[in-house]
Amino acid sequence: MDHKLPYIFQEDAHWAAEPEEIDIYAKLVVACAENHLSPLAAAQEITDILAREAWKNKAEIDLHDEDRPYNTNTALVAVSIGSCVSSFPPHSVVHERLFNMIRSFIKVEKRSIPNIMLDRTGKFRYGDHDALEESRPTVLLWENLSPLSFSSSCEWLADVGETWTGVEKCGSRNQQRWRNLSYFSARLAIEGIEHMGWRSPLQRLLPKYGMPNQKTVGYSGFLAGQVLAAAQWFIPKDHAFWVWRACCNCEKLCKSSPWLASGPGSSADSKRNIQEEKQADEKFTANKTLKELAQSEGWLWNLENWKSWKAAFTDIVGRVDDVRVHGIVRRDASKAVKVMEELEIYDEAHSCLLEPD
Repeated sequence: MDHKLPYIFQEDAHWAAEPEEIDIYAKLVVACAENHLSPLAAAQEITDILAREAWKNKAEIDLHDEDRPYNTNTALVAVSIGSCVSSFPPHSVVHERLFNMIRSFIKVEKRSIPNIMLDRTGKFRYGDHDALEESRPTVLLWENLSPLSFSSSCEWLADVGETWTGVEKCGSRNQQRWRNLSYFSARLAIEGIEHMGWRSPLQRLLPKYGMPNQKTVGYSGFLAGQVLAAAQWFIPKDHAFWVWRACCNCEKLCKSSPWLASGPGSSADSKRNIQEEKQADEKFTANKTLKELAQSEGWLWNLENWKSWKAAFTDIVGRVDDVRVHGIVRRDASKAVKVMEELEIYDEAHSCLLEPD
């Protein structure tokens, strides 16, 4: 289960572009992954192509006097990266190379692209905006990494919203790919590139957000597939510590501002108390990173869910004779439990309410 899987860029990115467009970015991602191009060189080539294609897209829209947004293929780049890393097991050198490429986007020679917020006449396409930077006719790639939007782009790889995806089949390629992608997603979150918890197996292990009833036929297979992937958020100690700190700190913040803890599909957003938000802003101004995490995923990061994840790992460890549970799943679940217990013991001597860096 720790070997390279075939590349399936066309399958993963078919929703985003035509085959020839997918190939352009997939070849550069593979060149970086297989060490034929340095991360910085690959990032620069991708940036140049993105800019060139963005201006070509604008020219076509303007020529035909069409009323549709200008497009930049950053989502296609993101899904190509996600597809590639899903072919390699956690801790592979490929993961490191592609992370270096992602970081390199900030370092490349910048390229200007059309401002997608503006229509052909230069007016705001999406309502009124006061920010001066949003009125610029052109913007630069990459002022930040947000255009990649991995959480949305990799949704297609994760089959979010589907209960049965092939991930539940013991030792299957889908199970391995979901594990590999989960390790990548954890690193995106832990390195502060993007919040990925709500597109992760951590969510799917919670009954409220996707976990089937234990009496469901094939339940242990579903559990095993999600546990194998979720364990990648805990096995590396720096991953587990980040999760532990997020759970402790977000729980503290969400108790003082309950509206932060509303989960996916909640209507609480429309009922937020404005004064409550203002007070939270004033109280946690110095903790911008924590506040942003609590706002986007406060419902996920709490100690009750920590206990649920640990219980799921412990459950899998005990399923020695279950044919739906691969030995590697039990191994990784056992490693995750061990690291979690070490952090809990550590907390007996130290406060768990640790301030983020």
